[in-house]
Amino acid sequence: MESFKYLQACVVRHGESRNINPNKIVVGDIVEIHRGNRIPADIRIIRAHGLKVDNSSLTGESEPQARRIEYTSDDILETRNLTFFGTFAVEKNLEAIETVGSTTVICADKTGTLTQNQMSVAHMWFDNHIIDCDIDNALARYASLCNTATFKDNPSNRSRPIIQRECEGDASEIAILKYMEAIISNVSHYRSKNAKICEVQFSSSNRYQLSIHSTYDQDERYLLVMKGASKTILKNCATIYVDGCEIEFNKFWKRQYEAAFNELSKKKKKKLNFI
Repeated sequence: MESFKYLQACVVRHGESRNINPNKIVVGDIVEIHRGNRIPADIRIIRAHGLKVDNSSLTGESEPQARRIEYTSDDILETRNLTFFGTFAVEKNLEAIETVGSTTVICADKTGTLTQNQMSVAHMWFDNHIIDCDIDNALARYASLCNTATFKDNPSNRSRPIIQRECEGDASEIAILKYMEAIISNVSHYRSKNAKICEVQFSSSNRYQLSIHSTYDQDERYLLVMKGASKTILKNCATIYVDGCEIEFNKFWKRQYEAAFNELSKKKKKKLNFI
């Protein structure tokens, strides 16, 4: 927890309010959280007024998620009465929180994901090969369109190198946006030519994101693009695109995918791998 030494947590202990190092929080402390605070521990909510938290580093959800006192799901990431270490309170304030669970999770920094909420694309599985992400490929169309991140629109930001530009969106979406900008140069213009008709945003319950677009390629059909958790995507796939051909996504290709997935997970540089 070296990155969080600067943070002080406001707790009520034995009826007295005090500021302490988050590492000193114990079961039974009541933690007070205000807008902009980093959540200092895994906590259960006992009172809230308009509380929302940024869970993008945990679940990939691009929008702040409401939190309240009611238990709403057996999934600990989905239930509304829990929030977790390292996330942020983004709206209004939470007056009091009770019963801090025993914190036994070790948090490891992934190239700034926890400390700066930044990620970058490092590798892809494409045409049955794992490649470094430095060449153009057919995934650009889908990665650019099935993405809700945007660059902040001001002259000073636009003049910066791509990797340094400020963006709106969650960390993984921003990583993909910056990579696509480096490949096709003007993602916003490309998106304008492939207008979005509708979309389903990613959440921790559906585990996927999709959008439907009209296109400029003289094809009267709409284009549906989708990304998400591998198990969710794979069960919706009947074919795979390899070396310019669309072929059946059979048991062989599923094994190839699993091998690539396992290889990418072993990469020492913990950056975003795009499959």
